[in-house]
Amino acid sequence: MNRMLKFIHKKTGTILNMSILLALILFVGFLYGTLYENYCGDILSRELTRLLTIARSNATYMQFYYQDLHEDCRAFLEDNEFSTLLASGSQGAQEEIRGDLNRFFSLHSDDYLYAAVMDGGGEILCSAGIEQESIPPEILSMPFGNGVYERGFWMDADTYAFAYCSRIYQERELVGALIGVLDFSAVARRLFRYVRIGKKGNLSVCDAEGIVLLHSDEQMLGKKIYAGGARDDAQTEEDVLYIEEALAKKERGKAVFSVEESGKTEQMLMAFSRANIAPSYYMVVATLPYSEAISGIQSTVRQAVATFVLLMSVLILLLLLLFYQFRRYALNQAEQRHLTELNHMLLDMKNRQDQLHQKENLQAVGVFASGIAHEFSNLLTPIMAYCEMLMLEYHTNARLYESLFEIYQSASSSRALARQLLSFSRSSKPGEGVQTPLSVNELLKNCVRSMDIQVSGSIRIDMQLPEDALFVMGNPSMLQQAVNNLLVNAFQSMENGGTLTVRCERVPAQEMVQTASADDLPFIGDGVKITIEDTGTGMDPQTMEQIFKPFFTTKKNTTGTGLGLMIVQNVINRHDGFIDVASEPGKGSRFIVVLPECIRVERGREETQQSRILLCHAPKSGNMPLYRRLQEEGEPILFCTDPLEAIRSFTAHPDSYSLLVTEYALDHFSGIALSRTFRRLDASFPVILMTSLIHPDEMVFDPVSAPNEVVLNSVTYAQFRASISKWKKRMGGRPA
Repeated sequence: MNRMLKFIHKKTGTILNMSILLALILFVGFLYGTLYENYCGDILSRELTRLLTIARSNATYMQFYYQDLHEDCRAFLEDNEFSTLLASGSQGAQEEIRGDLNRFFSLHSDDYLYAAVMDGGGEILCSAGIEQESIPPEILSMPFGNGVYERGFWMDADTYAFAYCSRIYQERELVGALIGVLDFSAVARRLFRYVRIGKKGNLSVCDAEGIVLLHSDEQMLGKKIYAGGARDDAQTEEDVLYIEEALAKKERGKAVFSVEESGKTEQMLMAFSRANIAPSYYMVVATLPYSEAISGIQSTVRQAVATFVLLMSVLILLLLLLFYQFRRYALNQAEQRHLTELNHMLLDMKNRQDQLHQKENLQAVGVFASGIAHEFSNLLTPIMAYCEMLMLEYHTNARLYESLFEIYQSASSSRALARQLLSFSRSSKPGEGVQTPLSVNELLKNCVRSMDIQVSGSIRIDMQLPEDALFVMGNPSMLQQAVNNLLVNAFQSMENGGTLTVRCERVPAQEMVQTASADDLPFIGDGVKITIEDTGTGMDPQTMEQIFKPFFTTKKNTTGTGLGLMIVQNVINRHDGFIDVASEPGKGSRFIVVLPECIRVERGREETQQSRILLCHAPKSGNMPLYRRLQEEGEPILFCTDPLEAIRSFTAHPDSYSLLVTEYALDHFSGIALSRTFRRLDASFPVILMTSLIHPDEMVFDPVSAPNEVVLNSVTYAQFRASISKWKKRMGGRPA
């Protein structure tokens, strides 16, 4: 007994495997039998339907083909005016008829055996393809007999012909006829030459009595379509009677009959369709052995079973690989998130290095500009003083007073420019100075109006401004100086005249992502795009790389200082915008300035204030456990994966939020840009930045975009909770 138990325990794995294999074999056998029975039960109906479709389409094709031949014949008679020629009866007319008939027969020699033209008295005028004496009498009697215009007949044992007659009238009087004899067998073979039913299938033509006129087997010609080797039994007689009745009465139909070939009984599938060629008709018959019809199904079932077995084998391997691939995917996703944030960090560090280098250049320029501005201001002081004295003395002379006033205005503008240089030389921090809501339409109009004096008559200015004014937050004098510098450069590049286009439009936030790289966007939200485009000399790529560098100028004879575009870039950067340039030598340049649209956030409008946290995170953030736990402890949180949604929620209900928590790497945007945007909307609103790769003490921010606190992703929940509570408490008037 113990030995038996040990044997069973030892062979348990083998017995289990054999049981699974046996069950699989039984299941495959059951599946094979079920599929085979279902397919074989349905094959008869489906194949007969397919054969009927083939027979019907080819019968229609043959019917239309013969109708077209008849129409071509009638058109030939009318185009060549046979009625007039036959009515004249002259020798010249007969010669012309003979030439036309020969030409017609040569064009249709593939279809016609012969053709002939008869006059109204029944005499043959001419023939083509046959001697006149060889034309059968029954064909010659067609135009004048009992009104039968078409008939079929056997010319020999292999050729079935189809004759038709086209009568020709002149003022309702019969003046002649055209007789054409078609090679019915050749025409039908040509029409059906591309039809493929099967290896043993066949497409044939028979008359109304079932006599075969066209068949791939010449032994079937002249026989009944169902008589080839048919068995002589009761079942066969019933099939024959049904087929004879169907061929005589039905337009189309399907049937099954049995034949005996080489000692074996074979079932044949047959479908037929009528082709009406007045006054008679012909049947197009498609046949196919039943064994060939189901051979494809048998092969399909065998392939299905083999495929099923193969799929079952592959399924086991896929299940084994699935868990491995899932683990690899999870690890790759985590690594990808870290690499993405590292890439953002490296790009930010590079931008900081470029800004530091630019700042060093600006400091050098500032020292130089400061000296120039002081000296320039000292020179302008006596000019303006003496100009005022002259204006007081010659105020009665209108012409002289107007000229002095122009001098005084130019000197005043120059003094304002000197003050701008002094402001620039002091290296004021971004965001310094008074910024107010400024209409971009009015800014551009004033700048263009101030330049009218300097514009030559050969330059046309095209202003394209929106009907509704667009506003930005900015310093009017600084922005006016930047736009003036761009306009001056455009005018100077068109010495021989051209067109200056000044355009202003709103840029949706989604289009902003396409305009510039999301990592480089200084703000998030809708922008105001200012385009200044000229048709001047343009610039090559090497020049465009240096135009924003200090002291670089393209002016000849040292007329330029090389500071204009650098000042423009500095002003745009101070207003949280960016500038882009596109140019092509000989075609002009296009400068695009994009500034954040002015969004007004009004506090105190809502009667009840809440203390919600606005949390903007990546779609697959690793910090979700921290966020979910914070929410479970009762903190009201609005989760956002789209920074634009966070901005819209805050601007719509600014009193409902007390803190912004954002991750460094967001979807399409940077957390630094989101922090800068919120600081521009509300400078006192606290922002916490979550990052994972760089220690907070090593991150350097400009005052505009700096978050209030930088927290590592690896922080504990207690530390994260403490940071949240600290900044919520500092928001005075907003209860936690």
